[in-house]
Amino acid sequence: MRLSVVRCPFCDRRYNVTGIPSGTRVLCTSCQSVLTVPRSTLSASGSLWRRWIPQSAAAQVAFALVGGLFLAWGGYLAVRGPQEPRREGEAVVALPKVPITGASVSEPGHNIWLRIPPDLHDTEKFERRWAKPFLLVGEKHPQVFLSAVFDKYAELLEKLYHTFMKEFGESLRLENIDAILTIVLYTRKESYEAWWKDAFGRSPGRVPGVYSYDQQRVGLHYDRELNTGSITSKETLFHEAIHMIVHHYYQKRVNEDRPQPWWFQEGLGGYFEGIRQTPRGEIVPDPKVTTSRLVALKDLERTWWANFIPLQKLMSWTVEDIWKGWHNGLPELEEARLMAQLQNGYAESWALVHFLCQGEGGLYREFFHEYFKLELSGQGSKDSFVELLRKKHRMELSDLEEKFKDYVRTLELE
Repeated sequence: MRLSVVRCPFCDRRYNVTGIPSGTRVLCTSCQSVLTVPRSTLSASGSLWRRWIPQSAAAQVAFALVGGLFLAWGGYLAVRGPQEPRREGEAVVALPKVPITGASVSEPGHNIWLRIPPDLHDTEKFERRWAKPFLLVGEKHPQVFLSAVFDKYAELLEKLYHTFMKEFGESLRLENIDAILTIVLYTRKESYEAWWKDAFGRSPGRVPGVYSYDQQRVGLHYDRELNTGSITSKETLFHEAIHMIVHHYYQKRVNEDRPQPWWFQEGLGGYFEGIRQTPRGEIVPDPKVTTSRLVALKDLERTWWANFIPLQKLMSWTVEDIWKGWHNGLPELEEARLMAQLQNGYAESWALVHFLCQGEGGLYREFFHEYFKLELSGQGSKDSFVELLRKKHRMELSDLEEKFKDYVRTLELE
């Protein structure tokens, strides 16, 4: 007789499900997740199982006592009940842990599966992939091969994190991330809209993805009509992932939330949207790659900067101000005007970070890194930016604005 074994995807515990029909809902007595017995399971030969059990009578008695205690503990956990809701009228079977061999069962580092938000535990609805420090969660859909999507996204996110740390890690003294950064791919538009309404209280409109500071996760609408390598999905993935990375470091250094400059958050996210790949397979930010931002910026230049947002004003916007105005149920024309202004703001912020990092041969790079430190310590603001600019370059914001416009003029669409 062969032993059928299943593994809990949340805590890596293994269970003997020999004789239990596939499709039966079972309770993991370790992490309390509700699982489903699959059609195919791991197998171990009966002879191996018998060799694992002690052969002497005394040892078998001791083995039985220990096993009885373990089963009693499993029964207690089963009586305590699962942490996930059961389906009405459906029984959930509680199983004790049964090791395959005498060796201890390995678990993912820091028990990451135990730290997944409860609403993402349902293994029938979601599939997961751990791509340190990111946890990719995908909504299952018969037309989406999530394994292939995860392969592509995991590769992109690994390169993004490497590039971010190469760009800022050493100068800002950033430690490696030991938390879980969750990215959820919704394959159904209605699921994405339901999550958005729960997180933000309104419909997402045409926004394909967003980072929720409250829930500390990225939510993306994975459009099944676009392939996994589409520019749109990649830009959104990178942009929102950078928000999450920066917010992680901010929370590690600041005990309470403070108003954060909008231009810095969106500019930094936009900075990593447009990347090109080097012959060595690395990715580097390139202002010529993100054509959507550059087109908007060139439109401002062609109209003699008529709709250009002065840096004095742009740097006064906070993240809270933007979201507050966005969620106030504005009239349609006013919302359209705000959207047009925001698009210009996104383009300017994206180009400003490029200018500060790469413009004039990297002249302002050290200055920007110093300001980045202020942001991560909760001291970022227009006033602190101006004060640091005067200290490092003996320059006023209006002077920097003219140099910034000169830099924009040098950028060309490919």
